[in-house]
Amino acid sequence: MSDLMSPSDRFNALPLMPRPVGIYFCVLAGLTFIAFMPGMITLGLLLFILPGQTLIAAPTLLYYSLAALPGYLLARFLGSNLLGVTVAGITLSAAALLPHYLSQHQLERLLASDISDPVPSSFQPRSFELPYPERDNYWMNWRQPESHDPTPPPPCADLCQQLLFKGHVDHVIIRDHNSRNARMTNTETNERGPDGSMRRMIHVTWLPRWRRFHLEHRESCPDTLSLIAAEFVHEVVGGRCLIEDTIDQREADVLVSLSKPLDVRGADGQFRPDPNIAFANLESDPTTITIAEQHDSKVVPAEIRTALHATYANVPFYFRTRRCGGGEIPNLCLTAAAEPFANSRADPFEMINRRYGLPVVPGSKPARLSAVPTSEDDRATVNAILRRDYGAGGLIPTAQSKLVASFVNARLKNGQLNQDDIELIRMALKQHAFAASIETDKLPSEACQALKPLLPDMFERIADRADGQQEMTQSLNVILGHYPAEDTNPYSSTLCQEPKNAGLRVCYQREFRTRKK
Repeated sequence: MSDLMSPSDRFNALPLMPRPVGIYFCVLAGLTFIAFMPGMITLGLLLFILPGQTLIAAPTLLYYSLAALPGYLLARFLGSNLLGVTVAGITLSAAALLPHYLSQHQLERLLASDISDPVPSSFQPRSFELPYPERDNYWMNWRQPESHDPTPPPPCADLCQQLLFKGHVDHVIIRDHNSRNARMTNTETNERGPDGSMRRMIHVTWLPRWRRFHLEHRESCPDTLSLIAAEFVHEVVGGRCLIEDTIDQREADVLVSLSKPLDVRGADGQFRPDPNIAFANLESDPTTITIAEQHDSKVVPAEIRTALHATYANVPFYFRTRRCGGGEIPNLCLTAAAEPFANSRADPFEMINRRYGLPVVPGSKPARLSAVPTSEDDRATVNAILRRDYGAGGLIPTAQSKLVASFVNARLKNGQLNQDDIELIRMALKQHAFAASIETDKLPSEACQALKPLLPDMFERIADRADGQQEMTQSLNVILGHYPAEDTNPYSSTLCQEPKNAGLRVCYQREFRTRKK
């Protein structure tokens, strides 16, 4: 065809693309569709290596072919090869580089508002306001009735307790969303109704409240909604008590807050993450921590940091495989090649420690999962706790119970139980106010043999059906499982003769063994 034809004549005379080029794009599109089907790449590599490699390469080849297509079409219909090559070069470069820099820019925008001052502050706060601990239910004392509310009061968790016990601040407050004893105000207004008439409307406003935590020296510490961290149990047992109350006014020198920079308000008014970040993969939702100080009745942001763990598109942009399941034979899936984004850390412990010099560090385990370090020096304290009278139906406070349980567990793990240990464990079995669980994993055989004289006490304790005894009963059931039937039958036969005990685990297990014989 003549090169002297006008562009409009060439457009009318030529098809959009030659048949071979159309077949090329159809084949690539089909291979790309197959490549993204689950398991097809693995199958292609197992049957024949070459088909699998072809499936892996097809999406990248289709991506860059589509990027070069505008240059090809310009050269075809305008008759200018130089223009077509130039445009193709620009579009190919953009296809290779833009995903990387676009995703990088989007991730950096999440850190744009960060403020970081490495210099320690001369401001010495005496009180802190912390955000509501959304996932700190393992710091909650489930004995307390408030812990079972739909929105329970906030517990004093790891950072809160470290600020009080180690940082020696006066108090810590946390916004309380619990509905018990909540305060509200009513406002009456005259508003026009749907029919045009004026009517009186009553608007209810719930007033904010805060949970305040502070320390007091008392002879005996009250049980609290918050579980005490293992490292502070000895202090609480010694009379340095965590006190919880509710206040109506915010009183804090430093406010620590958390926000989700990706959260957007939906039509229902709720905030949810907006995952619209092109060519980037967030390993977890970014979280922004803000530390603000109270100066002259004004809240001034002092430090803002965002925790961001993400990857973003590689240069040049291309597709590669990743493992997405399978066993010994991995299942491979296609994904855009990515490299780690420079991770940004936002740790409130580190920020408070560096800025104010307070000795706070993240704990390794929540209070419910941690054990109190004990030694022989704690024996007298444990004996005193077990000998005390807690009244009918009373329970030993959780901090004291944790110390007793940790001491008993340490002796059981050791396996070398002396007569003092046996008598202490006997006292724990007879003290029904002690209802904490005993650790029974991998109990040494020496310990089982030493505990054999306590079998009557174990069965007597199992028969106690008072509230709050489930954890102790479960522990004793596991311990009794280490003994043969001839050792336990003399005690279980007497216990299980009473109809009310038929539902006990030791009783239906005994009946099962009897029927099996």
